[in-house]
Amino acid sequence: MAEPVQPGGEVRIGFIEGTDITAALEQLDAAEGVPTPLRYTEGEARTVLVAYPDSASALEATSAGDVSGLIFVDDGPSAEFTNEVETWLDNNPDAGLAEPVVYECVDNCQAIAKLPDDEITGAVVEETDDQITIRTVEAEYTVIDKDKIVDDRSKKPGECALNNPRGCDAGIFLTLRVTFSAYALALLIGLFVGLMRVARNPILYAISTLYVEVIRGIPLLVILLYAGFVVSPWLRDNTFLKPDDTSEAVLGLAFGYGAFVAEIFRAGIQSISRGQMEAARSLGMSYPQAMRYVVLPQAVRVVLPPLGNDFIAMLKDSALISVLALPDLLQLGRLYISRTFRAFEGYNTVAILYLLMTLFLSLLVRTIERRTRLPR
Repeated sequence: MAEPVQPGGEVRIGFIEGTDITAALEQLDAAEGVPTPLRYTEGEARTVLVAYPDSASALEATSAGDVSGLIFVDDGPSAEFTNEVETWLDNNPDAGLAEPVVYECVDNCQAIAKLPDDEITGAVVEETDDQITIRTVEAEYTVIDKDKIVDDRSKKPGECALNNPRGCDAGIFLTLRVTFSAYALALLIGLFVGLMRVARNPILYAISTLYVEVIRGIPLLVILLYAGFVVSPWLRDNTFLKPDDTSEAVLGLAFGYGAFVAEIFRAGIQSISRGQMEAARSLGMSYPQAMRYVVLPQAVRVVLPPLGNDFIAMLKDSALISVLALPDLLQLGRLYISRTFRAFEGYNTVAILYLLMTLFLSLLVRTIERRTRLPR
C-alpha cells in the first residue's frame, strides 16, 4: 500500500503494550531490503505511536483505519504475538490487512540467554546448531583525524614467527638489532670525527675535540636518558622527524660510542707513517684521495681489534636501553622475575645468553681479522 503524506501530516503506528517498540523501530531502520506493507512515498509527516492492550484490539484498529499500520516485537514465527496475528487474519479475511512481514534478526541481534543459574544479555555474534556466541560488552569506536596524531607507537607487525620476521622485535632480536644498527652509526660518526681530529683546520679540530672530551666524560646511561627524554621529544615537536623508542636507543648508543670509535680511528691514522701521505701527495693525489686510497686502508687493518672490542662492549651495554622501556633481553628477564620471583633462573638465563652472543661476536671479529691480515 502506498499513500501520499501531506507535509505536516501525521502517521499513526499501532503497537502492543509490553513490547520494546523502540528496539523494533531501530532494527527496521537499520535493515536493508526489508519489505513493508505500509510505505509512504511522498512528503514528510510526524509519526505517532499508539499503544493497544492486546493484538486483537490493535488489529481491529488497524483494520478500521484508526492507525496506518501495526508493528510488534516477537521471538519468531512460532511465538505468541505472531500466532495471534495469523489466527486473527484467518478469522477475518475481509479485514483488508496484509500478511505480517517477519523480520528475522541476522547480525548483532540483542539476545537474553537464560541459564540455570545465570542470565546473559548481549549481541549475537555467531550461532550454530550447538552453540551461540554473545558479545556482552558493547564495542567502542573512536574516529581520529590522522593529521592530528602527534606520535603513534602502538602499531605492531604481529607475532614473531618464521614467516613474519618483522614481528621479532623483542628479547634477543631487539638486542641484536639495536647493537648492529647503533654500531654501524657509531662507525660513521667515529670515522668523520676521527678525520676531523687529524685535520689541520683548527675549527674542525676544536669541534671534534670538544665532542670527544664531552661525550667520554658523560656516563652512557645519562646519554641514553637524554636521547630518550630530551632530544627525541624536541625532534617530534619541532621537526618532521618522529623517532620511536628503538630509534632513541640507537641514537643514544651511537652518539655515546662515536667518541670512543673516533679516538680509535685517530690513533690508527696517526700510526701510519707520514711517508705514506707524502708519497701519495708526490704522485699527484689530493689530501682526500691520499687519505681514502692510501692511509685509511692501512689504518683500518690496524684498528680492527679495538673496533671489535668496542662492538662486544656495545652489545653488553645495550642492556642499558631497558631504561627506555624497550623489551630487550634484560627487560624481558626482569619482567619474568617480577612475575615468578625466580631471580636465580632468570638472571642466569640472561647472563648465559649475553655470554653466548659475545662469544659468537668474538669469533666473528677474529675471523675478520684473520682474513684482512697482511701476509708475513
